[in-house]
Amino acid sequence: MADRLRHLSGSGRYAFRNVRLRCSLGTKLRLQPSGQLSHDEDGSFLGSGDFWFQTITTLADLGRVLERFRASRTQTVETTVLARDLREHFDVVAELHREYSGERRPTSTVMGVADLALPDQLVEIGPVVRLDLPQ
Repeated sequence: MADRLRHLSGSGRYAFRNVRLRCSLGTKLRLQPSGQLSHDEDGSFLGSGDFWFQTITTLADLGRVLERFRASRTQTVETTVLARDLREHFDVVAELHREYSGERRPTSTVMGVADLALPDQLVEIGPVVRLDLPQ
């Protein structure tokens, strides 16, 4: 388990700078990356105006973060999704979240927001992952 927690900063521009760890007492180790958004490995924003593309790219980024810590989607116990124009995009969020999560779906809070960090950003997703659960 300790090996998963080493070298948190990664390397290069895509250095997992948005990852933080929370460890609780006992045997439960939690990985809680900051909310992720649609970007490439150089940190450039992707998918301006395309909610579906931004969501797919954001989920792929979450997958890379989990791989970095040798964790899997099945260890995700909770997600928070922030979405602009939620009423318009709720079905997309629900469908893609279901596809990403598979059989073992985490609890999820989906909130509509007026704005996000970047002007063209339409979605942000943040997970809570239990590293002590089986993969």
